[in-house]
Amino acid sequence: MKTLEYLKPVLEKAKYILELSDNWDDEGAQGYTKQSLDAASDFLLNYYNWLNSKHTGEFYLPNMFHGPNGTIDLDWREDEIRLLINIDLNKNTGSFYADTPNNQSTEGTFKLNNINFNLIPTPVK
Repeated sequence: MKTLEYLKPVLEKAKYILELSDNWDDEGAQGYTKQSLDAASDFLLNYYNWLNSKHTGEFYLPNMFHGPNGTIDLDWREDEIRLLINIDLNKNTGSFYADTPNNQSTEGTFKLNNINFNLIPTPVK
């Protein structure tokens, strides 16, 4: 699988985020920068390249949304797993939360410049 082609619909749909400038919600929300969107896109591409190197089969695709305080959310909502990864370029961190229908959950944080993908839940079908 070619990662960029596989993720292209997700990345294209997320471009709306750049249209949300400061105070986009009329409540003082922080706007979004191209650098923040690029950091989230780079994370996603690297994550899927890693997934391709470790797993066979199909991967669920996330939705990419605007998160709180100028951060970017990657959101997988499937029958078997829910996974949310938040990318915060300003703090150079990412965080994740995942759960399953049978009430199993996990969460954690990582530095964007030092990611161990083995510790992040995998959205594999």
